[in-house]
Amino acid sequence: MAEVRSSELEIGLSSSGDPEGGDIAVSAPRVVRAFHALEEVCGLDDETVGRFKDRFQFPERVRVRRPTNEDRACHFFPGEICFYEAAFTCGLRLPIHPFIMELLGFFGIASGQLMPNSWRIVVNYMEIWLATNEDMIKVSELVHLYRLKESKEYGYYELVHWARRARIVRGLPSSFRYWKSRFFFVSGDDFETLASEAWGDVPRLLRRWGTPHLGASTFSIAWTLLSTCCDLLTLREKRVENSKLRKELIAAMDDANQAKEKLRTLMDELKVKRELTKEKDEQIASARERAKGLAAKAIEGFQ
Repeated sequence: MAEVRSSELEIGLSSSGDPEGGDIAVSAPRVVRAFHALEEVCGLDDETVGRFKDRFQFPERVRVRRPTNEDRACHFFPGEICFYEAAFTCGLRLPIHPFIMELLGFFGIASGQLMPNSWRIVVNYMEIWLATNEDMIKVSELVHLYRLKESKEYGYYELVHWARRARIVRGLPSSFRYWKSRFFFVSGDDFETLASEAWGDVPRLLRRWGTPHLGASTFSIAWTLLSTCCDLLTLREKRVENSKLRKELIAAMDDANQAKEKLRTLMDELKVKRELTKEKDEQIASARERAKGLAAKAIEGFQ
């Protein structure tokens, strides 16, 4: 069997696993998959690319290059990094914020590998956290809410929420037409935030496309179990609460029925009393009339 070295893998190809050493020969067969981006030719023209600096407010020292017909988004060019136009229409801006650089480094992917809706999720969460907490969201907080999922088109990845109830950003577009052919390269200074006293150590953006390990980690299993337990506890609490409310409702209905019976009895008693009072009033009025008649006759007799 012919030996395969990691250094012999073509640009734009990725293996399912790397040898433990650097450039070590392996005798076992390795699955090599081609990035979907190899099929996409840049569909941007020079005029459109030339307007990106003003349209997306790129820093002055950032240089933008339109790819040639042979260039692909997943190709590696020293000093350059690939971006898709869709990322900027979804809110991304240069220089790249340290949080985004740390997030991409955590996942082990390049900026061009994150799908448009995921950029929208990241940018929206950054704005929501800053508005509500007056502080930037942390990578540990975002990965508690979302996980990285491999796209059907190999080489691209998307953020998927762990629990549906944890989703805040809604109403995302179902598709972005032709976005994979609208890529370009940037170079120069100021397109990423460098380590400084203010930001501390900031991981650099990956220039090469990566293949993160998406297997079920201990964290993901623990988080899934925790999320499931929380859902079960919530469901149980709702059932207990509903049962309690049902009992309270039945008791309230019984009290209402008893009150109605008491009210009906009181109404009947009041009706009887009214009839008796009316009868007595009529007897008194009749007696008064008889008394008046007798008094009149007596007066006539004396006269």
